[in-house]
Amino acid sequence: MRNRTLQSFLTKELPSLRVGVIGDCMLDRYIFGNVTRISPESPVPVNVVERETEVLGGAANVANNLARLDCEVHMAARVGNDAHGMIVRQQLQDNRIHSHGVFVEDGIPTTTKNTYSRRTTADCSSRLRSNETLSQKKVKSTSYIGWMY
Repeated sequence: MRNRTLQSFLTKELPSLRVGVIGDCMLDRYIFGNVTRISPESPVPVNVVERETEVLGGAANVANNLARLDCEVHMAARVGNDAHGMIVRQQLQDNRIHSHGVFVEDGIPTTTKNTYSRRTTADCSSRLRSNETLSQKKVKSTSYIGWMY
């Protein structure tokens, strides 16, 4: 048995691995801002958006992490024929993830998680998260909103 160490695995063996990832290709959107007032229509905070970032989520995030470790990664999933699906496919390509197994389908939305957070790094607590995903009963886009503390 050869003498293996974690360092030799990470530097010599891992970059030569070919890995297939199958799962939900998601887009994670982070919306940062600051609450400046309470809405006059109802007692809810009004978040002034200062910046947004979009990153790969779900199984696509796993594929991205493996690609950053220099693995050859092949993604298999489906995304919607929508703007978020285009962003996911572009980010897969930008991050050297083979996406020939990612299929674009009409009639389904690309699963998207929107997280609204405060703008400061010291207090980056989530205020609200909404999910755009496929309803289990219908083939149309629905939004689920959950408050996070």
